[in-house]
Amino acid sequence: MSWPSFDRTTWGLILSIAALIGAFPLSLLANLATPGIRNWWAERSVTSLGRRIIALEEELERLEKLTVISDGEERILRALTWLGFILTQLIGFFVLTLSMVLLYKITGKVDERYVNAGLALLAMVIFGAQSSIIVPTLDFLRKRSRTSRERMVKEIEGLRVRLAGRT
Repeated sequence: MSWPSFDRTTWGLILSIAALIGAFPLSLLANLATPGIRNWWAERSVTSLGRRIIALEEELERLEKLTVISDGEERILRALTWLGFILTQLIGFFVLTLSMVLLYKITGKVDERYVNAGLALLAMVIFGAQSSIIVPTLDFLRKRSRTSRERMVKEIEGLRVRLAGRT
């Protein structure tokens, strides 16, 4: 197998697109792994484990002051979030297809560079739009959903059990 002989600009474009595509899964993985890493880090000593429990209890206390949304409202909010994800992708691909069709009608041809640049720009715009949808929604759900609070209570109880086992 031989590598294609692209110039540095093309390789730069390929690597930047790969980085953009990989950024979202890696950030999602980081967000999913953060609580586990924080708890592991807190378990290094009894003192830091106690501080982590206190910090979680204070956060839970702050969240308990906010009103809780019902299970139905939570499901509706999650469904609307996914609908927003799907719509942003559909609209983005529709705009890309429409722009390529118009470019073909105007010039009589579509250069591959425009397609690649359009796909890269589309990926960035979709990522930005989806981030603007999901980040506030997840923050709202973390603060207001009953399931999120129950998960936090279980996490505190699990840390307390670990603390009791260490002392």
